[in-house]
Amino acid sequence: MSIPDIRLVYMNLVAALLVFVAGILSFMSPECHVVLLAILFIVGGEAAFVTWGMDRVHHPEADQRPLKFLVYIGLSAILMAVVILFFRSYLQMYAIQFTAVLLILAFIMQCVLSYKIYRVLKNRGSFTLMIVSFFLLLMTLPFLFYPPFSPGLRSVIIGILSFACTTTILFGFFQARKSVIQAVR
Repeated sequence: MSIPDIRLVYMNLVAALLVFVAGILSFMSPECHVVLLAILFIVGGEAAFVTWGMDRVHHPEADQRPLKFLVYIGLSAILMAVVILFFRSYLQMYAIQFTAVLLILAFIMQCVLSYKIYRVLKNRGSFTLMIVSFFLLLMTLPFLFYPPFSPGLRSVIIGILSFACTTTILFGFFQARKSVIQAVR
């Protein structure tokens, strides 16, 4: 992992905070959940744009850099926030699906980071983190289209997936910090 990719590590840490708050929000009423989730999408999108912009300014040769996908994540998060806020009275039934979108974006970033960690460290822990991140991403996908389980159980399971996402992101953060420190030495 190259040193400028530490921004991706910190972006994942921001995603962990957002997903943790989304997990707490999943236990609230859908009216509050939808509006606060839109605010989380705005914060996450802005963080992605700032991270990408800092990389472009400080590294103008960054056309081939892997941080380019942050533009797409930021754009999709901002568009989701605008749609949620514009149609919030109609979208209260879809709070679980919007939380699943946030989780899927966070899991995609975590899968990319865990792959980079595995490429550098090549140990069993980083490989396990990559497999667990991908497995949790696959577990979150059904909630995007049609949430399984009963309505009361859906919010509990999406909350548990949110906390599991936060845990995997934090494990990835500590492994990435270790790999970046090893790369500097």
